[in-house]
Amino acid sequence: MNYKIFADTGFDFTKEMLEEYNINLLPIMLIDENKEYRDFYDIESKTVYENMRKGVVYKTAQVPYQLYYNNFKSAIDEKKDIICFTLSSGISGSYQSALSVRNNILEDYPDVKINIIDLKSASIGGTLSVIRLIKMINDGVDLKEVLKAADFYAENMLHIFSVSDMQYLYRGGRMTKTQKVVTGILNIKLILEVKREDGTLGIKGKVRGEKALFKKVIDFMELSSKDGKFNTNQTIGICHAESLKSVKMLKEMIKEKFGNINIIVTDMSSTIGCHTGPGAFAVVFLKDTSWRSEERRVGKECRS
Repeated sequence: MNYKIFADTGFDFTKEMLEEYNINLLPIMLIDENKEYRDFYDIESKTVYENMRKGVVYKTAQVPYQLYYNNFKSAIDEKKDIICFTLSSGISGSYQSALSVRNNILEDYPDVKINIIDLKSASIGGTLSVIRLIKMINDGVDLKEVLKAADFYAENMLHIFSVSDMQYLYRGGRMTKTQKVVTGILNIKLILEVKREDGTLGIKGKVRGEKALFKKVIDFMELSSKDGKFNTNQTIGICHAESLKSVKMLKEMIKEKFGNINIIVTDMSSTIGCHTGPGAFAVVFLKDTSWRSEERRVGKECRS
């Protein structure tokens, strides 16, 4: 493989994944009132969530232009072409920043191949897509086919998530003050999604109580799938922001509904978690699994 693979911390990669798939992880920046941190490298998600519970507010900033440039230039010096996966352009400026770097570099190195791929995904949704695509590359699949597969996953990878405390979405401008107050008083849980048409966030439904929330999520998994039938021949991703106890319950409910399906569980990256808050979780799955034999490429490695 003559490619160097880049991705950012808007996705949920473990250290083991980064090593196994040879992914170069570029950090989105976390900023509190005192300092700027490189997500994953300078601060752990556990620390971020502990601080948030104490009232610390974090903002995020896209991967810096110069960081993209330096890493891309290093790949070129190694005689490598570049494939870079970014957090959804609907919720981050990293995709546009990477494109800007690409265009500037190509002025000096017009023969270098630089592909910037917006998977319109976040968190574990992007993780699963990136792993599938890297496996295709490693199997020697032509790049044109890989890019077609990337478009397929961008269209078909569904993200359903919820948060335990609405104040974090309110701070980020994702809900009104009235919505925050009412949902808190009535114990209403919002079910949210990453919309496939543009990668932005949207409200999918509302329920009361955690068990009802999980049941509704599972109902959506089936109703949102192609022809209204959930395909169990796929790997489901679940990520969480220090809500492992709840996620274990959800995982068991999913297996009870769909059988012994592959499920991978990861920690939610601070890049996403600082906006959703501690206690958040997300479930991702493919609404259509017809792209060749992609589950052969993911299954065993991602078995939970």
